[in-house]
Amino acid sequence: MLKASWFPFQYDLMLVHVHHVQHEKFAVSFY
Repeated sequence: MLKASWFPFQYDLMLVHVHHVQHEKFAVSFY
């Protein structure tokens, strides 16, 4: 039960991290 409730939080962190990395790459390539 604990793992099931913890997974969505971990998943959100992963999505935010991936989005941040893509934004960093875009900023580097843009400049």
